[in-house]
Amino acid sequence: MSEKIYPKTINGKTYYYLQSTYREKINSNDTGKSKGSGKSKVKTKNIYLGSASSIKKKLSTLKEPVEIRHKEFGLVGAVYNVAKEIGLIETFKKNIEGKRHGIENWKYFLLAVINRIDNSTSKEKLGKWAGKTILPEILNFDPKKLNSKSFWYATDDVISERELNEHREKNPEITQELKTGIDDEIFIKIEKELVINIQNKYELFSDVFLYDTTNFFTFFKEPLRSFIAKSAKSKVGRNNLKHTGLALCVDKQWGVPLFHSLYRANSHDTKTFNKAIDGLMHIIKDVIKIENMMLVIDKGNNSKDNFEKLIDKIQWVGSLKVSDYQDLSNVELKKYTGIYKEYKYITCKKHVMGVDMKLVLTYNDKLYRKQEKSLNASIEKLKNRITTKWSEYKRTPKRVPKGIKNILSDSHYKKYIGVRCRKGKPVFFNKNEETDKKRKKFGKTLLFASNDTEKTCNIIDLYHSKDKVEDGIKLLKDPHLISWQPMRHWTDTKIRAFAFCSVMALMLIRIMEYKATINDIKMSPQVLKQELKDLKEVILMYDKNKVQKKVTHRSTVQNHLWKIFKLCDIKN
Repeated sequence: MSEKIYPKTINGKTYYYLQSTYREKINSNDTGKSKGSGKSKVKTKNIYLGSASSIKKKLSTLKEPVEIRHKEFGLVGAVYNVAKEIGLIETFKKNIEGKRHGIENWKYFLLAVINRIDNSTSKEKLGKWAGKTILPEILNFDPKKLNSKSFWYATDDVISERELNEHREKNPEITQELKTGIDDEIFIKIEKELVINIQNKYELFSDVFLYDTTNFFTFFKEPLRSFIAKSAKSKVGRNNLKHTGLALCVDKQWGVPLFHSLYRANSHDTKTFNKAIDGLMHIIKDVIKIENMMLVIDKGNNSKDNFEKLIDKIQWVGSLKVSDYQDLSNVELKKYTGIYKEYKYITCKKHVMGVDMKLVLTYNDKLYRKQEKSLNASIEKLKNRITTKWSEYKRTPKRVPKGIKNILSDSHYKKYIGVRCRKGKPVFFNKNEETDKKRKKFGKTLLFASNDTEKTCNIIDLYHSKDKVEDGIKLLKDPHLISWQPMRHWTDTKIRAFAFCSVMALMLIRIMEYKATINDIKMSPQVLKQELKDLKEVILMYDKNKVQKKVTHRSTVQNHLWKIFKLCDIKN
């Protein structure tokens, strides 16, 4: 938009106008400024300013504000409205009772959920954060009373640490169970009610659901008071830290969470899935009630016991280890008769873990190159580590030192390379036989369907749709969004409450993404957050009796988001 002031003479007198020139989309549904985003036309708008003397008079009486403040408006307002729309606020009010420090307990949880999306601060800084938003005005609370102490008192009213410890003292064996005795029925109930609300309002859930597990590292300090946080193989390589585990199930199309469970991170995925199946089936079959449902799982959840629990309840698709089926993995590529998208494939039927299944072995050239590059990079990294260690010896070795042998023995890649000492220097040699065995598996993925009549293309599409649950886990870990880790809570009831708030934040951001997409604004949650966060409430304070509130300038996209998330309701 360009603006200019121009004079206009009428009956011998000069008057001034402000002319604004801007472009407007011919089709109101088109958005964006880039090439191809839709045709537009130039429009002008004239605003009468007055004569020179009247303008001078107005300027002389114009009073500047003595203070200017701004508050977070767009993002927190949109999240609040979506929370209200899906019934989260009413559900919190109904299930989370009581009051602490003059603030209703349900508000503590709602604020924690919104905070995860907006700024993900510590609980100690929650009040300071809230005071810089429009939330105290909307929810009618004093942000100065909000801190970690008041928050955890409110949490303890909902899920008691004292009661959990008493339960464990009477039943010490439960600390070895998956949930270590944590009673989280209130969170399960709230989640179920929200799933019902979402399905009734949007009919959002498809007939395909994706299940996966992950873990989150913590920054605990001794002495530990948690039984659910354990040492485990870290998904992000932080094996030196304690972790908590999360099982998550989302719908295929939008990635909206419909089930989650917190568990000991050192539990094997098969055991975790076995304990989750009943709750998961209840949500899918009894709550959502969709016919001919399909569950997509990863190979870590495969076991005969798990498959027996799934039979006659739901159809499922997953993957198997290629190395466990040598007869298939040894088939030459030229005999892969099927082609679908970027995959070549062969199929067969086999009895797997007590179930007659259809197996699909796919080959993807892009995956082959990626796996080969990864193997070469890892081998090279091991060589560099050995070379560096070798150079640190003050005396020139006459044979391979014990320290070098230890580095090799601790590495997963020891079977692909070896090292000899020649004239005091390391010489590497490749173990080609092992490398060739490994390369035979590159590019291959062995898929299965519990229904042995399932179409091959459906099996391939369904399995690769699990990216949606993996994306949800990435959002939970994103330091600029929900930022689950590093988690600094060390008592199990607080960890469970934190996990619940984080998953509720994921649910809200997924619904927001859905609402934007169906209104022709397709953007990632991160971009959506930034567009809304740029909308601030500006408070102009002239004196104690005159205060003016305005919202910062909105772009075309932000105007669209303003309507989608009904921000005018908050502004008014």
